[in-house]
Amino acid sequence: ALEAVVAAMRAHPTHAGVQAEGCHMLYAVSASDDAPNDVARARAAEVGALEAMVAAMRAHAYDVEVQENGCWALANVVGQGRVADSESSDAVGRSRSSFLMACARAQRAAASSAIEAVVAALRAHPREAGVQENGCLALAKICISGDGAGRARKQRAVELGALEAATG
Repeated sequence: ALEAVVAAMRAHPTHAGVQAEGCHMLYAVSASDDAPNDVARARAAEVGALEAMVAAMRAHAYDVEVQENGCWALANVVGQGRVADSESSDAVGRSRSSFLMACARAQRAAASSAIEAVVAALRAHPREAGVQENGCLALAKICISGDGAGRARKQRAVELGALEAATG
């Protein structure tokens, strides 16, 4: 299913409806923090979902639905594994592994110019609550710390004016 969504987005880059629904579908497969969705997030990244979402956002910069869904989906595909609820070494190990996978997806998103796309969305739609909320969430997930590149992603967001864009 992930491959089909990404393929449809690539096949119809000028169709805003396809892009908005594609982003929505990519969000849907990665919406919770449980283990199966962590696998779905990893698979989504592998098949090019992050790049497809960024391309959609760039191609349809003034389409509110594409921007809102794109930011929402970026946040969820990058994800951020929850901290383990228990003290067991297995739970802590799974939590740490999930977190490191999220860091890798955050780096891939940044390399795909997702930070630039989200900041552009925030600037283009300052009065659209959904874009603002989802854009801030996407930046938070992409700028996740815990890996060596996290600080650089945060710095890139600051340099692009993310704080100003988010506070309007």
